[in-house]
Amino acid sequence: MTESTSIICENTGQPNSGAENYENWIVFPSKQQLFVHAQRNQEIDDKITISEKSGWWSQYAAISALGRLSDVNDMGFVCVYLPSEADSTRLLQGLVKVSERKSFSVISMQVPLSLDECLSIFGAERTASNKFPTAQFKPILLQ
Repeated sequence: MTESTSIICENTGQPNSGAENYENWIVFPSKQQLFVHAQRNQEIDDKITISEKSGWWSQYAAISALGRLSDVNDMGFVCVYLPSEADSTRLLQGLVKVSERKSFSVISMQVPLSLDECLSIFGAERTASNKFPTAQFKPILLQ
């Protein structure tokens, strides 16, 4: 097994607006595209709902959307998993720059897997046509 490295950039901005309401992203870069898997946790009327959505998004559009978040938001973290063939220097620089202004953290980790192996975890394909911005959150757990 290959040794993996991780970089954690903690943001010292304002805390999330709600302790029970937050959204986290897992991101796999592929050239100028990102596969984004988002998980949203919400507490409504004392019930916790966990929902998720996945899809492809351009790196530029994803970073721009994060940059438009309010200073106090429910974004928890963006975790970037870097498959063995990924070149992500510009992506990580863009995410860290945005996270310095917003209240979320960026975590990155090199993984000893190909992009196709990473995507198979979420049942996705490199050529998938699903787009993250138009995907709908689907509940996976209601407590």
